[in-house]
Amino acid sequence: MLAASVSACSAEVTDVRGGGHTAYDLATFPDDNYRREIIGGQLIVTPAPAPKHQDAVLLGARLLTWTEEHAAPGFQVAVDDVLGDSTPP
Repeated sequence: MLAASVSACSAEVTDVRGGGHTAYDLATFPDDNYRREIIGGQLIVTPAPAPKHQDAVLLGARLLTWTEEHAAPGFQVAVDDVLGDSTPP
């Protein structure tokens, strides 16, 4: 038995059963736009991405592809750099 509380940005699941979930358990849930995963027997529930999030990801992919196709020879697109106050010099 599960008791779940899902908000717009996060999810909380209380697994009354104590874990031990299987792929069969995933098939028993309704198609209600929540993403369910079983990790180490624990059920993890998160809301599906909003359409604006999907649009932003698609735009990022398009920009990356365009940059790779039109960049000067030898130019590499850095996809794992983090910019901000904690970025080392």
